[in-house]
Amino acid sequence: MSRGVNAALVIAMLAASAVLVGGCARTEKPVERSSKPAALGTPENPIKMAMVPSLDTKKLITSGKKLAELLKKETGLTFTVSVPTSYAAVVAAMGAGKVDVGWLSPLPYVIAHDQYGVQVVLRTVRNKSDKYWSFIIARTDTGINSLDDLKGKRFAYGDPVSTSGCLYAKELIRSRGEDPEKFFSHVIYAGAHDKVVMAVYNKQVDGGAIYGGVASDAREKVVETIPDVMKKT
Repeated sequence: MSRGVNAALVIAMLAASAVLVGGCARTEKPVERSSKPAALGTPENPIKMAMVPSLDTKKLITSGKKLAELLKKETGLTFTVSVPTSYAAVVAAMGAGKVDVGWLSPLPYVIAHDQYGVQVVLRTVRNKSDKYWSFIIARTDTGINSLDDLKGKRFAYGDPVSTSGCLYAKELIRSRGEDPEKFFSHVIYAGAHDKVVMAVYNKQVDGGAIYGGVASDAREKVVETIPDVMKKT
């Protein structure tokens, strides 16, 4: 008798459950499947380019937008441009998939390649040359004419991951048998090359490392605001 009652209760509970579940199934909204992302290069999903902050950010953004417009005209694809706060930030953004194209100098590229498999597809040509150098500058009125003259002085590097603005200068010091971390009395990392030039010009430091090309160098980027920079450094 009790087994029959229990069986009836179980059947009743199962029946009630079936109705409840069925009711939920009928009133539940259908699951919305996420739509496929827009194709890369469309206005909805533009190709994201990032430039290392080697110079004034506003100037880089301006030139970058011109480049994006030219690329769109040639390819029909949509591009956006950004300038992260550091060279390392560009590398990290590429590794995280937040940037599709990075405009990198040699050292950031090596890091991006080793860590994330980034590959070179194009290289920049300036004044018919795809090469550039690292320059060390000082004011002409300081009597500093060589690296040895800068020992114990104040010095400005660019970004810590800059090839011409940091790496080459430190390697030059090491090649002389000196420790770059102890060679100068005070060191600053100005970030962009034009900021290094301004720090030297304004006597905030005694010397600095910048990029230099076949026919120009970073000093020319500040000639508009400091007309005599080429004569005084």
